[in-house]
Amino acid sequence: GIILALTLTLLAHEAAVCSAKEPSRMSTEERIIRLLNITSGYYKVAAPPPDNGTANVIKFRTKLIRISSVDVVNQLVSLDLWIMMFWTDSRLAWNETDDPKLAKFEKIFLPTDYVWLPDLSLSHPVDVKSFETNKFLVDVSSNGRMKLETPLGITIKCPLKMRDFPFDTQVCQFSFSSAAKKQTLLQLEIKSGLPINYSEINLQNNEYCVTSVRSVIIDFSTQFPQFKKLLVTVEFE
Repeated sequence: GIILALTLTLLAHEAAVCSAKEPSRMSTEERIIRLLNITSGYYKVAAPPPDNGTANVIKFRTKLIRISSVDVVNQLVSLDLWIMMFWTDSRLAWNETDDPKLAKFEKIFLPTDYVWLPDLSLSHPVDVKSFETNKFLVDVSSNGRMKLETPLGITIKCPLKMRDFPFDTQVCQFSFSSAAKKQTLLQLEIKSGLPINYSEINLQNNEYCVTSVRSVIIDFSTQFPQFKKLLVTVEFE
């Protein structure tokens, strides 16, 4: 009995020593994740605290990579895009008052299935290329700023007019919107960025020359003006 008691005491001591040393064996990213209590105290199904008192502001940017195909007979156009979304989740912010050792670390990366994501989707696509979203990472800054970048392949209906071929100009449109949240709850904005490099896009297209890519926030429809959508217009020759 004495031997067993001594053995248990030694094991408990070793466990305590290991536990005390455990933080030194953690990566900085793990220490921040533990600090934020992401795996147990963070509710990804709930939206973050609103930015302006009522709404979560989502800044959105689309980048056209290339026109992958044009089906004149069926009036279909396939595009490869790069989608970028920016928002704030103050629940995932940290600073030197939380842990002075973490003050100099300004960024971590989390899998998308660990955090809240804006419920924005493509409206009425014919087809969307499947990507495993959980393989992408969300860029999380210490001030709670979030950034998600993902590739997206889409096929959309487009009224192709070939009467002036080969001097034709085509105009195709697609849009992103929230299926459930009004503008008062989820506020869409366009994220400004560098000027579009059309020559870079056109290097990816042997047959088509992209002349314009424009984005604008408009009412979802005349019947539902309280919902907004981001409308993207692509022109090519």
